[in-house]
Formats: sequence, structure tokens, C-alpha cells
Amino acid sequence: MNCRPTTRWSRPGQLRLWLIQEYPRAGRAAHLEAVRRRQNTMLQSLRSLPSRLRRTPGYVVLFLLAAGALYELVLKPEPGPTSHHRFVASDGSAVIEWEQSRRFTGYALPTADDRAVYVYDVGRSSSQLTALDPSNGQTVWTVGRSGIRRILTNAISVFVATATSVTAYDPTNGYEQWSTAIGAGHVKVVPALSEPTLLIFYGGSVVELLTTNGLKLQDQPRGGLLWVAGQVEIHEGPQGMFARDHMTGELLWRSYLTPFDVYETSPPVDVPPTGLLVHHQMEDLCMLDLRSGNVNWCTSGPFLSNAVIDLTRSRAYVLDSGFDLVALDISTGAAEIISSFPIDSPGTGPTNMLYEYWLATSGDRLFLYLGDSWQLLALSIR
Repeated sequence: MNCRPTTRWSRPGQLRLWLIQEYPRAGRAAHLEAVRRRQNTMLQSLRSLPSRLRRTPGYVVLFLLAAGALYELVLKPEPGPTSHHRFVASDGSAVIEWEQSRRFTGYALPTADDRAVYVYDVGRSSSQLTALDPSNGQTVWTVGRSGIRRILTNAISVFVATATSVTAYDPTNGYEQWSTAIGAGHVKVVPALSEPTLLIFYGGSVVELLTTNGLKLQDQPRGGLLWVAGQVEIHEGPQGMFARDHMTGELLWRSYLTPFDVYETSPPVDVPPTGLLVHHQMEDLCMLDLRSGNVNWCTSGPFLSNAVIDLTRSRAYVLDSGFDLVALDISTGAAEIISSFPIDSPGTGPTNMLYEYWLATSGDRLFLYLGDSWQLLALSIR
């Protein structure tokens, strides 16, 4: 490709780019010199800032600070989605029931049941826990809440874990049932339901709460504990993994397999009665047999979303890196693409950020969120 320009350069940066392409050594030298000049100018401005502020009346400084805050909170345009995905049905088993444009965060995994889809709704000035009607996406109730790391639910409560506390809400109206402090924050938070308790893997500790009232039963070092599935504790050992009964401590099995990974955005998933779907070596998704410690099957990623289970159809669903919605047979791991979501148009937001993708399921519906396009889709699975 001939990069030699035919017209004069409109910006100095274009000249430096041409120099780098045509004369690498001289071009890079010119580029580095321009960077050095910019750095010196910035340093001189920063050094003179205190003296300029001292000469500025206090009310002017306060006005400028208030104006900056007003711009950030109210006037600054909020970045929009960076793209848009279209729906492509592969076998006709998935049909879109409804779609919304909303800004969520996938860092706080949602959950769903027959009553609602519970999500962390993020706004510029406020954030909240929101319950959506699964049949049409309409808001059922909202509760102001920030810093949510995970949402879980059982028959009587919706549990919200943050970096410092766990709070339970009534799933029908959002009224608070109880709240328990768990720590000072700044750690990884991965909660897991193990009825009648809620376990929180909290950095290097494990906190256990009663689901009925939030009573703290224990707060102890995690040690090598990887996960608790039902009444099975899985530990990391010096040569693989081993499992104990959660109540009695009885040794159940030993395995020389490499321990699986536990991530906040894609934690292990219980597959009743005896399975646990886990991430292994970053990209693989594997079915662990809780009775023996053996791996029944593995499938290679990478995957963009968490995995969810559809016991009625004996399937697991996950979004892969090509924006294909993949159904995995729980027994064999056989994969089938049931729909795709290719990008069909660019959006208006920035492209230099990490996007979040998540799945939740309720009955015959699968809920998919595409973070780069702010698309929330409810899919009917046939």
C-alpha cells in the first residue's frame, strides 16, 4: 500500500504518521519529540496551577467546582450504546417476546423466577434494584440501591450482596426483610445459596447467614474451600480437589483434577441432582459429578456470559464469543446454536470499555442482556 500523501497535511499528526510509515527511525523520533513537548507543557501548567489558584478569589473557585459538578451530573451527554445486535434464529426454537433498551451492569449477575426478573438498574445519578415483569418487561417495583455485586432469590426473599452487606427483600413488593453487615469491602464477593443458609465467599473468608433472618452463623477463613453445592463442600488440595459433607465433615471423594475457577460474573451453577457446571482453566465449561469428583464432559470457549440451567429441557445456555446463543446438553455436553446476535450497526458510545453480557432464565423464558448495545431481550424457548 502506498502511503505517500498527494495533498498537504491538515494536521501535524498526519505528517508524523506519514514519517513513521516512510522513514521509521526519523518518524518515530519526531513522534517522541512531539510527545515530550506535550508532556513538558502539561507539567508547566500543573506547576503553575497552585499559584494561579491562590490569586483566584474563593468564590470563583467554588463557582468553577460547582459548574464542573453540574456538568458531570446533569449536562454532560451520557454515552450511548456502541453497537446494535440483530436476532438470527437458527432452528426456530427461540423467539423474541419483548425487547428493551436499558443500561444494566453485568458485574452484578441478575436472577429470575416466576414472579420477576431482578436486575441492577444503573443510572448516572442513581442506581436501584429493579423487578421486571417477565411477561412484558414492565417495572413491578424498584428499590434505591448501589454497589450491588450479586442478586439471588428463593421462595421468600430476594438477596442482594454488596461489598459490605447482604440485604433480603420481599420479592412481591421490594420491602426490606433484613440486612446484615459482612465486612469492610474491597474484596471479591461470590454468594451461593445452600438452604437454609446463604454462603458468601468474601475474599479470604466465608460468611454463612440464615436465609430467614440474616443471622450470621459463621465468619471464618476460607482456606482451600472452593465452593459449596447443596451439602457438598469442595476443597482445593495439594494434588487436586477433595469433597466433604457440609454438615458432618465426612470425606466424600478425592480427585487429582485441576481445581476449577470461581468468578464473580460466572460462578459455578448447581445442576440437580448431582451436577455442578464450572469454569475450568479460564475458557472451558465442564460438568463436575458431585458424587465422584469426575468430570462428565467439557466444552471449549471462550464464553461472554454466565451459564444458566433449563432442567425442563436438560440444557444449559451460554453466549459464546461469536454472539451465538449455545444450548449444551446437560448429560453429554453436546452443543447446538439456537440463535445468533451479530452486530449490524455501530452505536454512539465509546468503544474502549469492557462490556457485560448475562443470561437469566424463568420457566420457558430466557433473558439475555447485551452490554455493548444496551439490549435486554426476552426469548421464548420452545
